Amino acid sequence: MYCTGDALGSQRLNCILKALRHINASHLLDVGCAEGFYLRLFRSLNPRCFGVGIDISLSYIIKAKKKAPEEEYVLADIEYLPFRDSFFDVVLCSEVLEHVFAPKTAFSELVRVSKRFAIITTPSHTLPYYLAERLSFVRQLALRKGFLSCNDAFKTLGPGGGHISLIEVTQMESWALEVRCRVVEARVLYTVGAPVKLPRSLWSLINTLVDGFVNLLPLEKRKGAIHFVLIEKNLDSERNE
Repeated sequence: MYCTGDALGSQRLNCILKALRHINASHLLDVGCAEGFYLRLFRSLNPRCFGVGIDISLSYIIKAKKKAPEEEYVLADIEYLPFRDSFFDVVLCSEVLEHVFAPKTAFSELVRVSKRFAIITTPSHTLPYYLAERLSFVRQLALRKGFLSCNDAFKTLGPGGGHISLIEVTQMESWALEVRCRVVEARVLYTVGAPVKLPRSLWSLINTLVDGFVNLLPLEKRKGAIHFVLIEKNLDSERNE
């Protein structure tokens, strides 16, 4: 999945772009490809690449095929990827694990079909959410402004509908070690994104400044709106099996 129409989407996109530019890949799998945005993006970076997108939604597959007919698409479940081991140079999975019932199984499948790298992002809560959750005066202000509902606390400040669980960087790092992968990069992006109408460019600037400031503080880096990991398979252990 993807989102480029808001500041959060722009930050996530920048992280993915940076990782893709440093990976020499000819075969890419986008798991949860939606309308094929990242496949089109990757082809623009590497015209010789071969991209495959999978999604559990047939309507998304049809839309993706219309927008990027040069790529291949498969209707499939992330927990049962229909590909042989180590087939793709890089596997991308953005904003998907939080929607599945067995995210650890899905994570293992991403690693299994990857020959070398996997890029994974998941959403979490923004800073206003955590402030409202922990500080009563912020909570009352958010309630008065309509950002929160008494019956559905933190609804508009949370990670969004359809999410079954929160998957954080620390959890993905642990899973990576269990399947003998190296964590090349793990980042938590901090944002103040909230239901306030501001130009996207302004939100992007604000969130970039907030993220830079929070990362300078001696805090545990876990509670951010975007969780990003780039992992690499342990090639030596794979050869020894």
